[in-house]
Amino acid sequence: MGRLQKAWRKIQWSLGQRGVWGTVRQAMQRAMGSRGAMKPELHPFDEEHGTETSGLVSGGGLFSGHEHDRFSVAYYGMSPSRMRRAFARWRETAGTVGVEGYSFIDIGSGKGRAMMLASELPFREVVGVELNASLHQVAEKNLEMWHESGRALSPMRLVQGDALGLSLPSGRLLIFMYNPFLAPMMRRLLERVDAVAGDRRGEIDLLYVVPQQEAVFAEFPGFELLWSERIGMSEVDAAADHVSSPEDRCSLYRR
Repeated sequence: MGRLQKAWRKIQWSLGQRGVWGTVRQAMQRAMGSRGAMKPELHPFDEEHGTETSGLVSGGGLFSGHEHDRFSVAYYGMSPSRMRRAFARWRETAGTVGVEGYSFIDIGSGKGRAMMLASELPFREVVGVELNASLHQVAEKNLEMWHESGRALSPMRLVQGDALGLSLPSGRLLIFMYNPFLAPMMRRLLERVDAVAGDRRGEIDLLYVVPQQEAVFAEFPGFELLWSERIGMSEVDAAADHVSSPEDRCSLYRR
C-alpha cells in the first residue's frame, strides 16, 4: 500500500471515529506536538519481565491493508492487576468449571500481554489472533521470552490475521476482548460464535473489557449477561495506565 493510500485510510478512520472537527483538532495537535514527541513510557510489567507491551496505538495507526482495518479501535495493553482480578471473578462465577477445561482466545491480541497473563493459569490452550502484522511480530518475541522464563502454565499459540477467520478450538472457550473493534465487526463475531455454539459441548464465555459495543449483544438473545462490574487496578497499575479509568467495566457473557 502506497504512502498516500495509507494516509487516506487513516483520514477515513479518523473521520468515522472523531468526525470532521475532531479530525482537524487531532491534526493540529499532532502538528504542534510533533517536535516534542516522546517514546512511550515503559509499563512496570515490561520493566519487570523485559517484555515490550507498552504504548498506545490508535486505530488510525493499525492499518494492515485489510478491509476490516476501519473497524479497529486501538492498541493498549490490559492492566495486569485488572486482568488477574477479572480472571478471579470469572472463576467464581456459577457454572464455571476448572480453568483446565477451557481454551482462552484473545481477540485482538496486540503485543501479547493478555496472553502472557492468561498463561499463568492452566488453560488447555492460550490463543491470540491479531490483524496487524507489526504488533503480531512484537507479540511473537514477547511470548518466546515469556515461555523461556518458565512462567507459562499453558501452551500458547499466535495467529496473524482476521479474527473472523480464526478456527475456534473445540470444547469450552473463554473469549477475551479488550474493546477491540466497532459494532459491525462485533456483530459479525457474535454471529459466528452463535453459529458454532450449537455444535459443541460446553459453554462459551466472553469476557468483554470496556464493553462499548454491548448494545450489539442485545441483538443475540442466546448470549446471557452474567455480570457487568467495575474491576479495579492496583495502585502501581493505576499510576502507569494513562488510558483506562476506574469507571471502566468488565462484562461476562455466556452462550
